[in-house]
Amino acid sequence: MSSWKDIGNATNNIREKGLPEHGDLRKNWDLWQLHENVSNFDDNITIFDFGCSGLFALNFLSEMGFKNLYGIDLYPLSTYIEDLAFLVKKKIKNRNTPKISRGNALNNNFPNGFFDLTVSISVIEHGVPLKQFFSEVSRILKEDGLLFITTDYWPQKIKSPSKRHIFYYDEIIKMINIAKECGFNPCFDSIPDSKNRVIFCRGRWYTFLCTTFKKGLEG
Repeated sequence: MSSWKDIGNATNNIREKGLPEHGDLRKNWDLWQLHENVSNFDDNITIFDFGCSGLFALNFLSEMGFKNLYGIDLYPLSTYIEDLAFLVKKKIKNRNTPKISRGNALNNNFPNGFFDLTVSISVIEHGVPLKQFFSEVSRILKEDGLLFITTDYWPQKIKSPSKRHIFYYDEIIKMINIAKECGFNPCFDSIPDSKNRVIFCRGRWYTFLCTTFKKGLEG
């Protein structure tokens, strides 16, 4: 993401399509990037939301017409909420109701090659071990499956006073190499040259980065 205009354009596009917005206006950018990557996919593909807190991505995908939706999060909606089935139906209005579970997505029980697409929006910056992440996603994705990731980013290193990490350029390069070791190939030629710090959170300015990977195919 390079400017607030990107957020505005994404929001306008989502509204024109009649799709649900994210609870955080800035994250509409992430949702629209997701839309642009999957809009031509068959609606019968099987999708996994790795870290589905808030259900925003699953709601978005459901309204796009995707039918086979799954999500796992340590706290899918709230620490204190136990009746997930009721809350999912209340949150997701579309008939394509996702199958939600509470737990660690890195230790799931899905069979090998179960999913066509894995979505990870604003997850890996929260201390997710990347080697384990890519290894597990590779296990549950079908050959040729797509991995969609967004995360906090700035080209230069920013000191982090909290557990929420902001990836910088060299770390993204390392992430790409880890992904390759786990059987993925990037669907992009280069990392965008970010010049504008669009996002402000916890006293730090940075931006968002979107990356996509194919399992077993050259990007």
